[in-house]
Amino acid sequence: MTTSVVTARLPEEMVGRLDALASRMDRSRSWILAAAVKAYIDEQTAFLDFVDEGERDIDEGRYHTKEDMDVWFDERIAAAQVRMKRAKAA
Repeated sequence: MTTSVVTARLPEEMVGRLDALASRMDRSRSWILAAAVKAYIDEQTAFLDFVDEGERDIDEGRYHTKEDMDVWFDERIAAAQVRMKRAKAA
């Protein structure tokens, strides 16, 4: 795998914690930073993909309004109340 050098400025306290973690894990700073950056990139990419999908759904009319959701919840609450009354009566 081809690698590139990337420079970042970190607070000294963070570098100290990084070094302590590297020592405990018997890994290099570079290994830990690469793993952390990969995890962050994967997480942010997944989140932005999720947002993009939601925006496409909205653009294509696939969404529910607050009013739709209020009706949906009210129906479920009413049905649950009926089930509870029947259960108490039985």
